[in-house]
Amino acid sequence: ANFDLHKYCNMDNPALFDMHQVCPKLVAFRGPDCRDKHLRQPADFTGLFKRLGVTDVVRFNEVETYDVKEFGKDGIAVHDMQFEDCTTPPS
Repeated sequence: ANFDLHKYCNMDNPALFDMHQVCPKLVAFRGPDCRDKHLRQPADFTGLFKRLGVTDVVRFNEVETYDVKEFGKDGIAVHDMQFEDCTTPPS
């Protein structure tokens, strides 16, 4: 596979997606936050997720940030695993 610098820079850019494709089946991203209209919303991610083959999202932030139905209506499952910032996830 070839490294696509343009794609990487676009996905990495905080003003665009603030996302990294860790491996072909795993992306890490700053989740949407519907409480702040200046940040990306779930619908902004679904098209890109579908193109990348993303089928599930693990949400580490607060449940108030977005309604899981926003991803669900596009066939993307959301799994919650909340833990306090700067701490280790529960076992």
